[in-house]
Amino acid sequence: MKRTWTRITIAVALVLVVAFPFLTNAYILGIAQAMLLYFIYAMAMNLLMGYTGIRSFGQAGFWGVGAYVTGLMMNMHQYGILSLLGAMIIGAVLGLAVGMLSLRLQSVYFFITTLGVSEMLRVIAINWMPVTRGPMGLMVQPTSMGLFLGRFEYQTQVYLLSVLLAVLCFLGLRTLMRSHTGKILMSIRDSEPLADSVGVNPTAYKVFAFATAGAITALSGGLNAMAYRIVVPDFLSMQYTTIGLLMVLIGGSGELWGPLFGALIYVGFNEGLRSIGEFRLVIFALIMILVVMLFPKGLIGTLKQQTNKIKQRKQQT
Repeated sequence: MKRTWTRITIAVALVLVVAFPFLTNAYILGIAQAMLLYFIYAMAMNLLMGYTGIRSFGQAGFWGVGAYVTGLMMNMHQYGILSLLGAMIIGAVLGLAVGMLSLRLQSVYFFITTLGVSEMLRVIAINWMPVTRGPMGLMVQPTSMGLFLGRFEYQTQVYLLSVLLAVLCFLGLRTLMRSHTGKILMSIRDSEPLADSVGVNPTAYKVFAFATAGAITALSGGLNAMAYRIVVPDFLSMQYTTIGLLMVLIGGSGELWGPLFGALIYVGFNEGLRSIGEFRLVIFALIMILVVMLFPKGLIGTLKQQTNKIKQRKQQT
């Protein structure tokens, strides 16, 4: 009975999310759009950090590459869905290459390598003026998303496509983590030497996770380019890696629903404090630190922990 009500609640929530662009204004829709694309980004980061135990400092590189590939393809009058597919393929190939080169390294050397790749890509974006337009930024020309979305306004098309892709990524991640492969990834996270001792090749599985996360991160970066129609080299900076890490920590590392709540809280506080002006970032940082301190296992992880404690007390009494 409880599972049935949960499914009904999720179905109703999904219907409301789909109907949302027809019930609100452009500003609120823009905030919802940001939550969706950050939700997808946080899922990719959660796959790495939460489920596989990989702490990459270079995910902004995949975010920025996905944005540039999507923007360039849309400027060539490709359908939006094809542009995102191209971004995902490039993101996966880049993730495969970076993973094969760096995942054999340990701790700080791996951090430096991934950060170095991201910074190298940022420098290329700044200086490859004929393609990226450097610091001036690449303006993205709006095109139809394809599929059944062409009948709607551009912003609504991007939003509905984002909803569809967020749901697909969520279901795909849930299926992966319930599979044999997902259990192996979590065993590597918990104890890589133990996984290695029973015949698992940790590097191969970690490269798979890195390439998959690269594709999903590139997808979210591509949606960002679509939604806001500009791509700048700063998309490849450490700032965007930090955003992904922060959302996972807030929502709950290794929790399926963690990325959703992490994205909602991050974007919600960020937008809610915008009216404060120049002190916004300071107050925002203090709030984020407070949230992490109060919820050390993330929002979902801490709530689960407290719920389990209450159940244990009831059983004891």
